[in-house]
Amino acid sequence: MTAQTHLPPGWEDSLVAALRGKPDPEKRRFLTAWARAEGGDAEWNPLNTTFPLPWSTVVDGNPDGVRNYPRAVWGVCATAMTLTTPANGKLTYPTLLARLQAPSGAHTAEQILADCRAELEHWGSNPDLILQILRSG
Repeated sequence: MTAQTHLPPGWEDSLVAALRGKPDPEKRRFLTAWARAEGGDAEWNPLNTTFPLPWSTVVDGNPDGVRNYPRAVWGVCATAMTLTTPANGKLTYPTLLARLQAPSGAHTAEQILADCRAELEHWGSNPDLILQILRSG
């Protein structure tokens, strides 16, 4: 496992495009900081989603069910599906989805983080660590 298979090049823009958003530098900054805060080494899974796809496997010893995917595009798609698939008829991450779908330049990375704090915590991420990474450049 290498960092390249966890964080494939261009995954940020691919995820935003899969969500039908317009990639921009601030969304990229936010997603990059979020992935760094998540850490991990799941194959082709930069945000450590647990979305089950055929041929995906659970990371050995991961109690949360974070998945390995066989290809980079699968990890991007699984992450997009996590953000867009309703649970009990309601989106779990509506603000995250809206911010990533917003027009280019609509929000700074810090604004996205502030608006999505509760949803990021629900994901299992640490918003304070994401902010620290954003501030450190």
